[in-house]
Amino acid sequence: MRKGKSKDAKRTSNAETQRGPSPTDALGRAEGLLERLRTDGPKPVTAAEELDRQQGALARDGSLEDIRERVQDLCEAWTARPLRGDIGRAWLTMVGGFRLTDLADQVALIAANPGNATLMRVQSCQVLAQLSADDAAEVLLAVVAATGDVQVRTAAAEALGEVGDPSVRPALKALLEEDLPRPLWSAISATVDRVH
Repeated sequence: MRKGKSKDAKRTSNAETQRGPSPTDALGRAEGLLERLRTDGPKPVTAAEELDRQQGALARDGSLEDIRERVQDLCEAWTARPLRGDIGRAWLTMVGGFRLTDLADQVALIAANPGNATLMRVQSCQVLAQLSADDAAEVLLAVVAATGDVQVRTAAAEALGEVGDPSVRPALKALLEEDLPRPLWSAISATVDRVH
């Protein structure tokens, strides 16, 4: 006797694969990911990224707003703890992915603090651009102008291009007159060309 799935089981499996997950699958998956994040389960960044990717399916089944509120509650609760390492990166992934604008001030603090890890600061610059916070351009310009980590400053310059605030153009043009590392100079130059 041959082992494995029967032809009917294979057909059903193939049909499910072509249709994608059912609405209840997306909601169940999202709830499982939230629980994993809430209980400090393994690989929080991966869980946050997967939760972000579930948004389309959740929107289709009408459960996105409920999950979004639960993500916001979790992110607000996490602000009471140190946002470092994988927890910090997962937090930034959820804040940016779900556009949690109420937490933009906390994101700005991460971007501006040179004591934070480079990866966290780079990601926080990207999230600030996604959130289009009121003071995002001001914070990002301060990061670009500060001496220090070129990778962070370059990310801030690129994020300024995403924000598109023309008020930063004169300050960026002045920075182009300084002796800057090539990647930073290129990012600032591209942003100057992009914002009008």
